[in-house]
Amino acid sequence: KADANGQCAILPSLARLGGERSLAAVHDAMQSDDESLRAAGYRALANWPDATVADELFNIAKTSEVESYRVWSLRAYARVVSLPNGRPPQKTFEMLNSAMELATRTEDRELIVSRLGSVRVPDALTLLLSLLDNAELKNRAVPAVFTLAKGLSQSHPDQARAALERIQPMTKDAVILQQIPKVLRDIEARKQGR
Repeated sequence: KADANGQCAILPSLARLGGERSLAAVHDAMQSDDESLRAAGYRALANWPDATVADELFNIAKTSEVESYRVWSLRAYARVVSLPNGRPPQKTFEMLNSAMELATRTEDRELIVSRLGSVRVPDALTLLLSLLDNAELKNRAVPAVFTLAKGLSQSHPDQARAALERIQPMTKDAVILQQIPKVLRDIEARKQGR
């Protein structure tokens, strides 16, 4: 019942609630002839609380002619697919990898790199290691590699050890420098305990 300005003000809160009725209102706004209301609708979709809109966000990021809509949607996609969920980690990796292929801005690629650190599959570690030579992404890739290698240290100890040894001379983070030897010792202890 609100006018366009009122709807623009309400949409962010509505989107954070999620649900079918909220999504219908967001979709209505996205189709509006009013440019500010249409933008508020796209922004609201980018604030969605879960991955139910992931496919729609990815499609907007891939096909929209409006750059701001593409950027908002890509960042939102990276956020929602990284949330705790029931899908296999490999699928989450594939979704983030697809987002990385779409990303053109450094800040968007940095966000995706950070999210990859929590996806416990060897493919994610391989991708992150390949980014260590990228000057723009190295500072995000190093802590992501550490987080992921630590997470994979029990299931994939050899890959984790190689990754940790590779980033050890690269990092200046005191906490990571202190933790790497501990994780390496734990890997070695588990190996000898077999």
